Parts: sequence; structure tokens; C-alpha cells
Amino acid sequence: MTEQDKRLKEAQKTGTEKGGQQTAPPPFIREKIVKKPVRFRERILRFLALLILAVVMGAAAAVAFVSVRYRMEQRLYPEETGEAVVIPKDTDPHETQTEQAQTAEETEPQTEETMTEEDLGEMIQSAVDEKKLDLSDYKRLSTLTTGVWKEASRGFVTITSVRQNEDWFDNVYENEGQTSGIITQVSGRDVLILTRFDKVQDTDELEVTFFNGLRAQAQVRGTDSLTGLAVLNVPVSSLKASDLELITPAVLGNSYALSPGTPVIAAGDPYGMVGSMAVGAVVYTRTDTGGIDMDLRVIDTDLGLPEQSGGFLLNLDGEVVAVFTAEYSGSDGAMTSAVGISNIKGIIENLCNGKEVAYMGVKGQAVTAEIADTHDLPVGVYVTETLQSGPAYRAGIQNGDVITEVDGTPVTSMRELHETLLMLAPEAEVEVTAVRKGIDEARELEFTVQLRSR
Repeated sequence: MTEQDKRLKEAQKTGTEKGGQQTAPPPFIREKIVKKPVRFRERILRFLALLILAVVMGAAAAVAFVSVRYRMEQRLYPEETGEAVVIPKDTDPHETQTEQAQTAEETEPQTEETMTEEDLGEMIQSAVDEKKLDLSDYKRLSTLTTGVWKEASRGFVTITSVRQNEDWFDNVYENEGQTSGIITQVSGRDVLILTRFDKVQDTDELEVTFFNGLRAQAQVRGTDSLTGLAVLNVPVSSLKASDLELITPAVLGNSYALSPGTPVIAAGDPYGMVGSMAVGAVVYTRTDTGGIDMDLRVIDTDLGLPEQSGGFLLNLDGEVVAVFTAEYSGSDGAMTSAVGISNIKGIIENLCNGKEVAYMGVKGQAVTAEIADTHDLPVGVYVTETLQSGPAYRAGIQNGDVITEVDGTPVTSMRELHETLLMLAPEAEVEVTAVRKGIDEARELEFTVQLRSR
């Protein structure tokens, strides 16, 4: 035992002998750590710091909420924000001319034709001899046509779509495609663009390039699968004011004015390449295309473009008069077809306003007053086909029925039926009046049709 251990043992023994109680341990064992008292001033400072932090976080949350709410309202409820888009509708000049001709036949006296075929032939030959075309005339015509196309191209855009896919090894890769579109409207909030639905369907990213090279991100605003149309929107807030001033909407023309022989220009991507163009003429216009819930006028041209051509048809005034769509357009190598713009202006207007188009699901043709008298039918829409599982089919409307009213509005043609449906909301429940002709008699029937979106 060392000297130090002996001294420690004696100290413990001495402590025990005093009063028979254990003495207090050495001072260092009795020490206790006490927290430093918090002063009142420090408490006030801490409270103020927490209060300032709470205000800052609340302001940040408010800014984030307002920003997200604005963007979500643009995407979910675009029709409730901004000014409504209104596209002027067209009238068919052929119908007006027919009425005027009938009136003229009734009121004007008939005059005998005095010009013979020989005189007419001499007049034509004289006109041809008077003006013979040469190479300079062809150059001038080519220059004028190209000038119309270039000026109209200011209202065209290039749409680049990106789709993401995965390969067999779960590696993500991107497919990129391009198509053309036209600017239909520049409002205070959006630049609206018309294009083909199949080109922007199921895309992960859309980028629009304007004629001056300006690029901007776009979103799908509305689609219509039956006509194959889609409308994109580019927020004005994403563009500079100086760039916005240069953006010019395309002019939508009157396709009812097209007739065989009318010159047309194919612009956009008629050959599959954005920026290509072709010049041709209308060879035929078809009105019996069997459109669903509407009448369509298909314009046949002699362009002979590749199948599934994209883009639009222009007249010589630079106005858009037809659209190449996947559903109603096509090409057989000799003729290329496009849908007349006048028949689909109502659909374009709805899509621009973010409204879906109501769907009833019938094909038909007009029962005019003359046909009604001949076949003992009412004036209305003769149903040639009810689309299976469509709203009309489910309601009990059959082939051969004549629809006379929809939601209390008289309809006498497929155009009027289409215009009535454009005013109705999808999912709306409407009453349809139709006449069904039986063996012995014709009966007027009422159908309750539950519409849906196209």
C-alpha cells in the first residue's frame, strides 16, 4: 500500500468517527452546474426574431400560392379568365346566289339568246390573240404568289413536340417532332395557335417558334378528336412587349367561296418539312362527307402532296381557307384534300375559349321543304346513322328518324344542328324532338339525350 492510499484511508476513518455520521465529500463532488439565467431583454429579442421569421415565411407562402393559383386557373379554367374569343362566321355565297337567281327568273322577262357558237368562238380567239403570255408573265405570277406566301407566313409558327419513352432497359429517351400552326388570336393574356391534334397528343413538352425565331413554351388549351384540331396557348407574360408587337394573327378566310379552278397555296408543312409550300388549284368541293354532328366541306386540289400532309391552304389574298387534318384530309398522289375553314370556325372558337364541344353522335342530311313535300316528311335532319354507344344511340334515336328540335331550338339542317350543339355544354341533358315514320303513320317522339364531350 502506498503512502497516498494510507492517508486516504485514515481520512475516511476520521470522518466516520465524528458523531457516527459520514462527513461531506470533498468540495469538487458537491459542485452543481446551474443554467445561466435568461434576461428579459434576451427573451424579447428571441420573440421578435421568431415573429419576423414567421412574417417572412408567411409572405413567401402567399406569393407561392398566388403564382400557383394563377397558373392552375389558366390551365383548368381558361374560359373564366381573359376576354372571350369571337371568330366571325361565314355565309355560303352559293346559297345566296341560288336564291337571287330564282328570284330573277320569277321577276325578269326571258330574252332570246342571239349569240351563236361561231360568234362566241371568234370572241374567245380574239381575246387569246390579243394577250399571249410569255416567260415574263410566268415570272411575274410566280413572284406575286411567293409574295403572298411570305406575307402570310408571319402568322405561321413551328411547333416542336417532345415525347419521352423508355427502352427495354428502362432508359429514358426522347422523340422530337415538328409541325406547323397558325396564330388565330393575340389576346391580353395568351397567344392562341391552331394546329393538328395528332401532332400534339400525349406530348411531354411543346415549344413554339415564331416567324422571327422567337421561342416560347406552349400548353394545349383545347382539342377536338372528331375534326383532328387542337389549340395551343402561349402566355403573353412569357414574351417581351417588343416581340409581342411583331406577332401577327393569320386571317381566316371564307372557304364557301372556293370553287373548281380557284388557285390555292399549300403552306406550313405540306411536304412534311415546316416552311415548304406548293401552288395548285381547287378541282372539286365535296359537301356530302358524312360529318358527325355537323356538315363538312372537303376541298379537293390538284396538289398531289404526300399522304398525311400537314399545314393549311391559302387563297391568293393570303387568307387561310382550309386545314389539313388526319381525319378528313388525305392524298392519293394525284389529289390532296383539306377541310374548309368556314365549317369549323365554331369549333375553333370554342377551343380558343377553352370550351369542349358537345357530342350527340349522329350523321344526317337536311330535309328541305321540297323533299318534305315529296316524301311526306317534316323539315329537319334525316338521321342516316346513329353512332353506336353515342348519346343519341343510348337515348333511342334510330336511323330514319327526322330530328326537328334540339333543346327547344328548331333544326332544319346539319349546320343548324352543329350550331345548336356548340351552344350547349357537354354532359348537359337535352330534349330532342324527332318524327318517326311507320307503316301507317308518322309519330312525333321526345328523347332525353345525355350529351358528352367529343
